[in-house]
Amino acid sequence: MADIASAASKINDVEVAQNKPTSEALFSKFGANVNYLIDKGITMELKTSSGSWVCPSNVTKVLVVGVGGGGPGGEGAPSAEGIGVSGGATIFDGDTISAGGIAGRPATLETSQTNSSQNRYWFGAGSGGGGSGSHDRTGGDGGEGWRINGTEYGAGGNGGAGLVSAIAYPGGGGGAGGKLGFKSYTVVPDASYAYTIGAQGNNATGGSGGNGGNGSAGALMIIYTV
Repeated sequence: MADIASAASKINDVEVAQNKPTSEALFSKFGANVNYLIDKGITMELKTSSGSWVCPSNVTKVLVVGVGGGGPGGEGAPSAEGIGVSGGATIFDGDTISAGGIAGRPATLETSQTNSSQNRYWFGAGSGGGGSGSHDRTGGDGGEGWRINGTEYGAGGNGGAGLVSAIAYPGGGGGAGGKLGFKSYTVVPDASYAYTIGAQGNNATGGSGGNGGNGSAGALMIIYTV
């Protein structure tokens, strides 16, 4: 016993006319169409590192879903070395599918000496797409990423904690999560398409407060039927 070969073929009105006897040919055609529907399914290719995708020989339309890289958290006070690198964009065939998340801002501390025995301090918690830090040392939470098959991609890094000395310095802001984007394409069978996965955003380091966490890298999913 063997399966009928899969084939997509329309059944016409003559083949199913009321007075026309049922034939083996009609049943074979019907069976081939049923098997075609069974075999035909949605293919989802998940890409987590940059490269190129070769279009299957029988595919002409695809849906591309992208997640950008997450932004890093900002540093905690009293001093920071600057703002980290925001998350990278996820790109397919030269088009930006989804932008990366912005970096969290570091907490700030400014002083002003009014005379030889007195200083004035201004405190500011860091901010960012994932949330603001607090004035009691706690860094802001990083923005959420997007879950694909149970794994989170493009999450923002948490803000760094403020230094604790005589006082508790404010924490840095959380980084923003990478954006989610969709785009449909008409593709050429057997052609190659380059893509770039959004890189994680890396934090600035070297300040006297806590370093913010790095973001996480993005991802790309190519969806099509064969």
